Amino acid sequence: MGLLIRKMLHEIDIMPVVLNQHSCKRSVSRVGVEPGVFLFALKRLRNLFAVEVMPTISVFFGIIIRMFYRDHSPPHFHAEYQGQNAIFDFDGKLLEGEIDSRTAKGLIRKWARMHKAELNKNWENMRQRKGFMRIEPLR
Repeated sequence: MGLLIRKMLHEIDIMPVVLNQHSCKRSVSRVGVEPGVFLFALKRLRNLFAVEVMPTISVFFGIIIRMFYRDHSPPHFHAEYQGQNAIFDFDGKLLEGEIDSRTAKGLIRKWARMHKAELNKNWENMRQRKGFMRIEPLR
């Protein structure tokens, strides 16, 4: 059972926020359980951890970028670095929270400006519950 839970937690991070028939079948085939069992366990895991799923859209240099589909305006993304969390707009401006590292904030700003169109597309898709796409990390 522990292996199944680990696989399902991984799927929560990589699957689209809105489960549709195609994404559910894809996730079920990777985890290796029946669709009904998968959906039941997924709902139980979400309730158990009392969190909403916030998909990871990019990871680079230890920085994790996430976007939540039911978030409020203005359009923004969440960044996590070394246990610190902050919210940035699509120009890379810090809106809320704190990341102490100037280097990390600079990298986030650079990444956001490079991918502004993709961030906007993700925001619109997620607001319409169409899922999300991964965005290329900085290299």
